[in-house]
Amino acid sequence: MALSLNKVFLIGHLGKDAETRFSSDNSIQITSFTMATSRSTRGKDGNWANETTWHNIVGFNLQDWVLQSLKKGTRAYVEGRIQIREFDRQDGTKGRVFEVIAERIQLVDKKSDSDGSSPFEAYGGGDTADSSTGGPSGYPDSEGGGEAAPSGGKKPKSREKDDLPF
Repeated sequence: MALSLNKVFLIGHLGKDAETRFSSDNSIQITSFTMATSRSTRGKDGNWANETTWHNIVGFNLQDWVLQSLKKGTRAYVEGRIQIREFDRQDGTKGRVFEVIAERIQLVDKKSDSDGSSPFEAYGGGDTADSSTGGPSGYPDSEGGGEAAPSGGKKPKSREKDDLPF
């Protein structure tokens, strides 16, 4: 069997508030929104220009507080897979839509509640905010393999010139 992978990682801003609808039998909640990502490219004239790409995102059975957080301008991390959906247009022609099926949605701009227990993880994965690292509890250090992300208040350990790995 040949190896295959369909995985997408995006960090961007929502273009409009998320819209929610239900399947025909009301058993599945379907939430969709658009997300903009951008990158800088250097043109032939040598000047830098931003290039924006819009992505259609679809999530299923999101929690209510997640739905309330997915507003225009919100910065989020989306992990998922690409799906191509075909449909029939009203004029009888076939259409295709490229969508990212969200397996994990995480708010990047963490907002604190008055009690300090604001959730960081929005959907999937089950991670919550970890005040010791300033990020999700599942960040690389939780598996014992890597260094934790530097928090806002802690300075990373400095390295001497002889300690460099190359």
